[in-house]
Amino acid sequence: TNRLLQELSDAQSAPGSLVSEGFEKFIMVKLHEKVFAVDPDVRSRDKKLHAKLRLMRTWLTFKDLEVPSIEPQLLDLAIAQLDSMANQYKAPKDKLVCVVNACKVIGNVLTRLRTSSSPTSADDMLPMLIWCVVQANPENLIANIEYMRAFRHPSKLIEEENYWS
Repeated sequence: TNRLLQELSDAQSAPGSLVSEGFEKFIMVKLHEKVFAVDPDVRSRDKKLHAKLRLMRTWLTFKDLEVPSIEPQLLDLAIAQLDSMANQYKAPKDKLVCVVNACKVIGNVLTRLRTSSSPTSADDMLPMLIWCVVQANPENLIANIEYMRAFRHPSKLIEEENYWS
C-alpha cells in the first residue's frame, strides 16, 4: 500500500502527469462558476473591450495591420478556436489549448504564404493573431486570460502553452 501511494505521488508530481492534469480539470470545472469572472472590474473591462472589438471588426483590414492580404477563410479555424476557448471550455488547460491551436493555425497559414526561406517570426504572427482576436471577439476575453493565468498550475505553463500565453 505504501509503495502504491508513493508511485501515485510520484506520478502526480511528474510534469504533464495525467493524474495532476485530470485533478486540475476536475476541480476547475466544478469551481468554474464560483471563480470565473467574479471581479466586477474585470466584467466591466470585458464588456467595454467586447464593444470595441465589435466596432473594430467592421473596419479592420490586413492592410491596417501591415499584413499581406490573404483569404480570410484561411483563418476561420483559428477564429473558431478562439471562440470555443471562451464559450465551450471551463478547464484552464482546455482554454489554453484553444489559444495554442489558434496560434498553430496562424503559423501554418503564414508558413504556406511565406515566399522566402526565413522562418515565421513573432512580427508576422502577432498582427494575424490580433486580426483573429478582433474577428472572433471572444466573450470575456480578459476574464479568460486572467482565469488561465490564475488557475493553470505554473509548472504546467513551461510547456508549449506558455510560449503563446
